[in-house]
Amino acid sequence: MRDFIFRGLLFESESNVFRKAGINIGADITQSEAHLLADSLDLFSIERRNDALEMARLYAVLHAFENTVRSMIRGALEKAKGPRWWDTDAVPEKMRNNVKKREHNIRKNS
Repeated sequence: MRDFIFRGLLFESESNVFRKAGINIGADITQSEAHLLADSLDLFSIERRNDALEMARLYAVLHAFENTVRSMIRGALEKAKGPRWWDTDAVPEKMRNNVKKREHNIRKNS
């Protein structure tokens, strides 16, 4: 599974080089996503659609912010404690145990 995901990420990374050069690679996700969203929202009133689109924009900002902060923290910890920072004293044992429990529950309930 890890190899499959890694290859997909590698392809995406390399395909961006071609896209920047003006070469079209893969499906146009923005068009298909916009079409799917429009079809899905057609069932609802204009007011509900506008509310949904506003929330989608807010979610996008929140998602980007949250993941940027996570990356910065991860980078700082890797720099300070090394690549295996999770297994060091940088993370309290109680927190590691809570994460293990959550991961177990996610696998169990998915």
